[in-house]
Amino acid sequence: PNAKNLAVVVSAMGGKPKVTDLLLEAVRHASMREHNKVDDQLDIVLSKHSECLKILFHQEYAEQERLIKIIKGGLNDIRDILKTVSLMKWQAERISEVVSGFGELWSTQILTALLRMRSNQKLVEKFGSDSISNIVKALTTTSHIHHNYVFLDARRVITIDEDAIKDGAVVWHVSEEKFMEIFKEEEAKLGDARDSILCHFIITGYVAINTDGVAVTLKRDGSDYSAAIMGKILRANSISIWTDVDGVLSADPRRVPLANVLPEVSYDEAMELAYFGAKVIHPKTMQPALSCDPQIPIYIRNTFNMRSPGTRIFTNATTTKQNEKVVCGFSSVEGMALVNVEGTGMVGIRGVDKRIFGVLEYHDVNVALISQAISEHSVTFATSEDQAELAKSIIEEEFWRELKLGLVSSVDIRAPVSIIAAVGDGMVDTTGVAGRFFSSLGGAKINVLAIAQGSSERNISTVVWSSDSTRALRAVHAAFNLSNMTARVGIIGMSEVGISLLRLLEAERDSLKSNFDLDIQVCMVCPESGSEEIFSLRNDTESGTESLTIGAITRVTEDLDEMTKTTFADEEHAAVVSKGGLGLCFDTLFRKECTFHAIFDCTNDEASGRYHAGWLRASVDVITANNRGLSGPKHQREDIKEAEKSNGKQSGVYLRETVVAGGLPIISTLRSLLHSGDKIRRIDGIFTVVKSYVMFRISPPPNVAACSQFDVTSSNGVFEGHMKTSSTAFVGEACSFSQSCERGCTFRTH
Repeated sequence: PNAKNLAVVVSAMGGKPKVTDLLLEAVRHASMREHNKVDDQLDIVLSKHSECLKILFHQEYAEQERLIKIIKGGLNDIRDILKTVSLMKWQAERISEVVSGFGELWSTQILTALLRMRSNQKLVEKFGSDSISNIVKALTTTSHIHHNYVFLDARRVITIDEDAIKDGAVVWHVSEEKFMEIFKEEEAKLGDARDSILCHFIITGYVAINTDGVAVTLKRDGSDYSAAIMGKILRANSISIWTDVDGVLSADPRRVPLANVLPEVSYDEAMELAYFGAKVIHPKTMQPALSCDPQIPIYIRNTFNMRSPGTRIFTNATTTKQNEKVVCGFSSVEGMALVNVEGTGMVGIRGVDKRIFGVLEYHDVNVALISQAISEHSVTFATSEDQAELAKSIIEEEFWRELKLGLVSSVDIRAPVSIIAAVGDGMVDTTGVAGRFFSSLGGAKINVLAIAQGSSERNISTVVWSSDSTRALRAVHAAFNLSNMTARVGIIGMSEVGISLLRLLEAERDSLKSNFDLDIQVCMVCPESGSEEIFSLRNDTESGTESLTIGAITRVTEDLDEMTKTTFADEEHAAVVSKGGLGLCFDTLFRKECTFHAIFDCTNDEASGRYHAGWLRASVDVITANNRGLSGPKHQREDIKEAEKSNGKQSGVYLRETVVAGGLPIISTLRSLLHSGDKIRRIDGIFTVVKSYVMFRISPPPNVAACSQFDVTSSNGVFEGHMKTSSTAFVGEACSFSQSCERGCTFRTH
């Protein structure tokens, strides 16, 4: 065959339910002697194919009848096989393989007939004759190229040695010899017209034959594997896998909505991504293309979006050559458990690891990740959650003597956990990759349970709690510039400050995305702390990218003249109103899968200040222009300080810069001085007018009498002399500092 010849590998008919699944269910029902259910399954198979043939060959009744006859004949063969299954009440694997392979035989013959019919129709249109044989003879005298499609049962070619490895190994020299014989036979049929006719093979996927001549299957992703095998046998220029996605993605789009299609990945990167859960291609599919000389590139294309170029998998990829994108993608393995074997008696003792993993292998417990420190004090490994208890029990049985003597202190399980893996050839010899990876997890307040990295530097794997898995994927995906870091923001208080802030976030959103890879989404607005109304996005979904704007929310306020009760229903950024007040703010804002959350408190009310501590404990950063949180009751101030440290780095950050000195950067300046080693002895300044007034009255200077005239003129005699209040002043029970500030303001305006 030459570069112009095509080979198309076909799988069984899909849809819901899939034909392969229906056939396997029929075998299962037969083993249980449920004959009615067997007939139901096979009737559905026949119905699916009949409907398909009516659509594809709606005017070719003879071809319909021919193909239906083939399918019914296959179903009769299956019924004969299932009689044996029913008699023996035994669902043998070999029988399941034979029966499940019929789906590929039928779909391949249907596609071959369709392509052959359309190719012949083009010949008839060109030469104006209904006799295909006469037209073929005429091809010898013209330059027209005719395409001939040949049905090929892969069981005539692909030969598997089942004794070589667990799932069998292809016997390459035998398979290649078989195909060359078939190709020569088909070429001989063309006779003198062989130079004007291109022969294309339509091949069954999934099925093969073993060295004893018995029909077998290629197990999971068998059709893709068949395509790779045939690609190597044919020495193909490329192998294209047509699936239902645009290519290999940088992350699971269901969990990372901003995941993008990778134009290129290397074989090694694709292997790593495939093992860690990327469903696009199975690692075994790449083995034939990788072992061929020269190696064959594999293209992942979308059947439903043929304009998409897809992903090219080859020896080297340029995706990770850019320094800021050394990682090509991230994957995760869910439903895992960590098993930790710990004890002082393990330190420096030979054979401990051999005993642990030897007994696990003996009981068929698969180990996905291993982590061990140089001290050898503990060995940690990850396995599937459903095998964790088995792993623990067999290790305790193996080390029962050491456990009794205290040499092994414990065998613990942590579940459910997830493995997050960063994959990329660009990580090799690139400094700072691990630092960026773990810094992003720390910044997202995610605790790391275990770490593993091979010397190839192509993969960094870490274990986190499953509840943090989605958030971890989004954080690391954004950290390596594969998407924007998303922050969900809520604003409390539509005062002049709150309105200005919302307008600023709206105006600068695109700039923050392009310059800092940060997407700030305003997802919640509370007009004021006493309001019962909360405004949120109408379509606030996990993959949503919308943000509230001034023109898209329903606002109700009586404090500002320019704002009236108006409803805005912008289709792109529609907002909805909910009842609940401040108590609903957190539930409206927080999404577990999101990395960062922040609330801007633009009020000056004690009511919102009472919620600051709770938001901080829930890992929500609080940026406040409201000093009532810290200047309220003593227990509230202490509660906020405790909340800042309650969960370590998991706690939210409390940013109160704007409440000091009218927003001047005093706090950040003081922190910089302290971090650089300076000692602050004294601070002079007037930080706020109200506090200065109140503190002056609490601790007046020596010449306080000089201020008496000020008291008379500015406060109408409310204060007289040395802290003596007039008879008109209100003096009651002890008040909080914020209350004293209120009264200070009142005194000034009397």
